[in-house]
Amino acid sequence: MAVRLMQGNHERELQADRRAAELLRLAGLAPIAVGRMLVKLARNDGGGYSGTHPALDARLENPGLRVE
Repeated sequence: MAVRLMQGNHERELQADRRAAELLRLAGLAPIAVGRMLVKLARNDGGGYSGTHPALDARLENPGLRVE
């Protein structure tokens, strides 16, 4: 059951990433900022962020979030 809950949480995180990118786009800002923020969070993962959130690669697979 815990695995299913975690998978559901991960899907909600991915949906939130897509929504954040869409809101930035609607505001006339660059949606890639979400991807850049995710990379910064992953680099500075002192609080165990990656243990409770989807992997960075999975999150950057969202359209418009890939950081080169």
